[in-house]
Amino acid sequence: MNAMSFTTLEGGKTTLDAAALDALSARIRGTVLREGDAAYDDMRSIWNS
Repeated sequence: MNAMSFTTLEGGKTTLDAAALDALSARIRGTVLREGDAAYDDMRSIWNS
């Protein structure tokens, strides 16, 4: 699993490594979708457009 890059609310950039993403997935209820997952493209579209 690869690291993911994000844009912060302040407009900066940050990266989470695979271990941090795995830790997030383990602590929340539900699924953390990652780029490459089957539903990723469908779920990242704007839901209220």
